[in-house]
Amino acid sequence: MILSELGDPRYAAEYIMTFGLRPASNIAQRFADAIVSIWRRRMLAAEITHTEALMETDPDFAAWVQSRGGPSAATAALFAVFIYTDDPIFIIVGALRMARGLHIWTTLCKQVGLLMAIETKRQCGTHVEWLGAGISSLLAMAWVPKHKIAAALAKIEVTLAGNSTMQMYHSLLGLLEHLVYLNGMKRRYMYYLWLPFQTKTAVEPNRIVQLTAKMRVQLHKWKTLLLTRPGISALRTVHQATTQPGCTTLTAYSDAFRDRDDDRSGMGGWFHGSYWSVQLTSPHTRIPIAALEFIAALTSIVSFAALLPTPSSQPTLILHFRVDALSTPFILTDDCASSPMMVALHSFILTHDVFTMWSPSLVVSHVPGVGNEFSDAASRDEIPRLYSMAAHLRVSPTLMEPHPVYHELLAIALDAL
Repeated sequence: MILSELGDPRYAAEYIMTFGLRPASNIAQRFADAIVSIWRRRMLAAEITHTEALMETDPDFAAWVQSRGGPSAATAALFAVFIYTDDPIFIIVGALRMARGLHIWTTLCKQVGLLMAIETKRQCGTHVEWLGAGISSLLAMAWVPKHKIAAALAKIEVTLAGNSTMQMYHSLLGLLEHLVYLNGMKRRYMYYLWLPFQTKTAVEPNRIVQLTAKMRVQLHKWKTLLLTRPGISALRTVHQATTQPGCTTLTAYSDAFRDRDDDRSGMGGWFHGSYWSVQLTSPHTRIPIAALEFIAALTSIVSFAALLPTPSSQPTLILHFRVDALSTPFILTDDCASSPMMVALHSFILTHDVFTMWSPSLVVSHVPGVGNEFSDAASRDEIPRLYSMAAHLRVSPTLMEPHPVYHELLAIALDAL
């Protein structure tokens, strides 16, 4: 469906989204995003006049508006909307502004032809439940309601006892997916839990779930999370300065390459004059380049961290790690991998003592390939090129042995092929 700026439907390909025959949830989400986008524009246009009027009578408010970049930017900061398929939540400062926002919403829904939920489904106030979570705007907190904690714990116990059917287990995973926010929206707590459904054959709903050791570990993590801290503060989402005043930042790099024609590959890293280089042959040349880049990055982090003093609870030393592969920074910063091989590698490194110790003092970012020449030379065993570049920096390179962890990482990657 295509909407005009006024919210009128201009074209509809079909009127029913058949689950299984269409990606119905994705289509519904895109449609919902379009609706709230129109609402935001209408809300902003309507509220700017109220903002400007209040500026004339309230000097403090006027000063705040100017500090936010003017009426438009300040007005946009006074409201927000989020929607999950067909379940919206509005966060608006002030009762009158909320009333105006809801009027714009109901008008838009009528124009598009959408039916509002029944009265018992509607909530308004400083505390609501949305997508299974309790949310308080005054406390800036979200939490799991007790009846959902009880339901999740009961389903986990049934599953651990070996009495859960695939249908019951699927219901449990659906509930846990909605509770990922407890871990700061980092989905590593869901690693391995979907394995029973990742098969090439149809899933029998009444079949008993067979848990692997890794699945049991994850379920026990969920039990601990639900029992000890079934809530989260909104302050977790507030950006904090990566480097605190008085901190020293040291920068490390890594790279990997894979040459299919010559059936060889390699990895290397660079850290203020220290470098390591490992050349690989079959069967390690079968490992995809994205995984090799990840392994090289993890090896560099552990190897170079071992050269530094043990970090304290109040970090005075930041290890800034840079890599030119996009997947590695995303996995380490979002704390979430997707492919089975990356999940296995990430799960392993999360239990490594050196990595765990340095995680609070670790910053990971992407660097363009042109800025990663030292590691590139080390990974390709082009040592003369590395020495030539180092001479321009007046640095004498020192070859070091990489941490043995790379052997374990390569073995994990081969097992996942």
